[in-house]
Parts: sequence; C-alpha cells; structure tokens
Amino acid sequence: MALKSLVALIMCAFMGLVSVSAKEFHLKNDSHIGFRIKKMGFMNVKGHFKQFSGTLNLESPHNIKSLQGEIVIDSVFSDSKKRDKHLLEADYFNASVNPKGIFVMTSYEINSTEERLYRGTMRANLTLNGVEKNIAFDYSLDISDETMPKLTLESKLNIKDFGMKGSGMHSDEAMIEIETLWEE
Repeated sequence: MALKSLVALIMCAFMGLVSVSAKEFHLKNDSHIGFRIKKMGFMNVKGHFKQFSGTLNLESPHNIKSLQGEIVIDSVFSDSKKRDKHLLEADYFNASVNPKGIFVMTSYEINSTEERLYRGTMRANLTLNGVEKNIAFDYSLDISDETMPKLTLESKLNIKDFGMKGSGMHSDEAMIEIETLWEE
C-alpha cells in the first residue's frame, strides 16, 4: 500500500499537481514604499523610503506562502530636508533608537480575481518606532509576468498607535502606499 501512495505522489508531482517548493522573489530597487499625510487639513505631504529589502515566497503563482520586508528609517525622503530631519526625531520615527521598520505578513484573503490579478485583504505585523501592530492592507497581486510579480498594498493608520507624537500642523492619519516589483 505504501508503494502505491509513493507512486501516486511521484505521478502528481510530475504532472504539476503537487507543489514541490515555493519560488522566492526579492524586492526590486525600483519599488515604492511610501506614505501620504495631510498638512493643515487640505495639503498632501508625500514621502517614501529609499532603502528597503524584502522577500516574497509564492507556492503557486497566486498563493503567497510568506512576505516580509524592512525599511531603513533614515532613508526617508519627503522633498524637504528640514521635514526629513524632523521625521527622524523622537516625536516621529525616533531613528536613533529604532533604525528600521519591519513588515511581516500574517494572513491574506483573496476577494476577487480577474485574469492573473488577485485582490483582497492582507494582514501584517508592522513595526514602526519600536511598536508592533497588526494592520489590514488592501492588496493586489499581478502575476501577468510570473518571473516578476507586482504587489500593491494600501492602508490607513494612526501614527499615535505607533507612539508618534506628530505635529499640530499634520493629521495623525497616514496613508501607506506600497508598490512593489519582485524578481527571482
């Protein structure tokens, strides 16, 4: 009986019915890890991080086995040297104490599919300013090119939840906007 099971498993693997291993992808440099926050209630201030890394493991073209990423906080860029310096201080990211931000997917759910594009909700542990919170993100995974998947994530968060004091001129609510490209 064990021999028949082994033969069946080998046949399934040969026919592609059983995934033998996951494909590992690495975050490309031309990805965008950004944020947007309101200033004085009406003007959008945008920023992004210039240094980041990450890995994405897919068991099948759309089955995400794992996703994790890291940003270097002092690589923040908002097109204002004065603002960037302020973002690194204790009332925001406190970069001297917390030099990295970390993202680790905990779960995801596919809500809709259309030809090689999958959309849904992803939950991830996000660590900023030394505080870890589980956050829900809207996501889309485009696998039109299976050798270079595209993953987009968006969420809103309150900076106070991450121990940031902020500023009276800026909203406490920030939009997280992540547009990533991956390569093997």
